[in-house]
Amino acid sequence: MKQFIMLACVALLAVFMMVGCITTQQSIHREITAAPEVEKKFAITDLVFCLEPPMDPDSYLAKSNSNYDVGEVIILYVGFKGMTDIILENGLKEAWLIEYITVIDPDGMEKYSIEAINTHLMTLPADLIIDPSWFWNIVPLTLDFVPGEYIIRVEIIDNLCGDTDVKEIKFTVIK
Repeated sequence: MKQFIMLACVALLAVFMMVGCITTQQSIHREITAAPEVEKKFAITDLVFCLEPPMDPDSYLAKSNSNYDVGEVIILYVGFKGMTDIILENGLKEAWLIEYITVIDPDGMEKYSIEAINTHLMTLPADLIIDPSWFWNIVPLTLDFVPGEYIIRVEIIDNLCGDTDVKEIKFTVIK
């Protein structure tokens, strides 16, 4: 009986090894043939500088330029689509996003970085339509910002499916 079990284990291991080889050959072939890019399910759709915090996705007041003075606060609207949600046994739905905001200075160095406060697990009514969705962020331009062109990098991770998207927007500190 022990020999039969040992033989079965060896045969099973051989099958797994062959499947691994086939998978490896297929992935090598895919890399060589370079399949066309598939659109991501989750994606950041909009980064917009605003004059005031928006109340809903259709009512933000876009700033006419991307120029700021030291001491001002940047209000940034972030629109996205394809967020994953799951329906719970109690009839509610959950979604979970993690957002990182990074400001890159004119020398290419990280100036400011935060994990935004809206990164928590959200429990919502099941009938609430959450796609596309949005939120807004504040980036303070403290006294140590010098004149020059900066980049805000927004990274959002859909923690339920693992999809990530990154978008950047430039702004200028003029004084």
